[in-house]
Amino acid sequence: SSSSSSSSSSSSSSSSSSSSGGGASATVTVPAWPGCPAYVNVGAASTVPLTATHVVPAGTTYDGGGKRFQLSNGGQAEGQPPVFLLEEGASLRNVVIGNLASDGVHCNGNCSVYNVWWEDIGEDAATAKGGTGTTMRVDCGGAFLGTDKTFQHNGQGTLHITRFLADTCQSKGGKFYRSCGDCTVNKGPRTVIIENSRIHNHQTIVGVNSSYSNGSPRDTATLRNVMLLRWNGEIEVCSTFKGVEKGSGSSSNIGPEWSTATCNVSPADITAIDKTGGSKKTGIAPGNGVD
Repeated sequence: SSSSSSSSSSSSSSSSSSSSGGGASATVTVPAWPGCPAYVNVGAASTVPLTATHVVPAGTTYDGGGKRFQLSNGGQAEGQPPVFLLEEGASLRNVVIGNLASDGVHCNGNCSVYNVWWEDIGEDAATAKGGTGTTMRVDCGGAFLGTDKTFQHNGQGTLHITRFLADTCQSKGGKFYRSCGDCTVNKGPRTVIIENSRIHNHQTIVGVNSSYSNGSPRDTATLRNVMLLRWNGEIEVCSTFKGVEKGSGSSSNIGPEWSTATCNVSPADITAIDKTGGSKKTGIAPGNGVD
């Protein structure tokens, strides 16, 4: 497997994020979830330029020590390499991914991502690519300035997200999570679980396939204690699609659902905070102020 030209290894780093001249970043607009490590805006001395994807080998942990990692691009072009590639059973901890974010983090099986901050999402923040029975776990950290998708699910298995923050404050759109609509050999079931998280300025929180053209099992989305900041538009909390295989047309939007076999979420699981500061239990009502 390929790796970067940096001195990174599969062992934990002794670097401390708090020793690198902290402070806030203009891109990170939401503080860490309670109980999670705070984001630290490190300086140039703690920024690591990569020349290739950093591969975390199977069964190992890479601790970035709070350093910022840069690879290339950072736009929406398809087919970009990931900054980090996690092999089966690998873990990634304490990393900041800067504006040269390429395609973020790829997980090829069971993996764990803890306290990773995407300052400016590239193609996607992270992609789950594991097979049936695998779980990608994301805990703490946050992702910002996305324009399309934050989390992409191309494999099968489960993507479990807890204590996470996201804000697409510039584009005010996109999806926080999308089960692939038209991948090669696209099939379910895929499961996404989002708990104890705060998601700002997204048009859709999860997009899942309630059916597939090839007859494979439907997806399931479970959301619990998710806080949303509404912008001037309607938020679709759980939007359903028909998944197709690549080259067989487009994935069609079926529409939002509540409390169904595909969308395991009720309005009681969502707190929508209006732009003006009010708070109410709802998921889809439009507007900036109290409706």
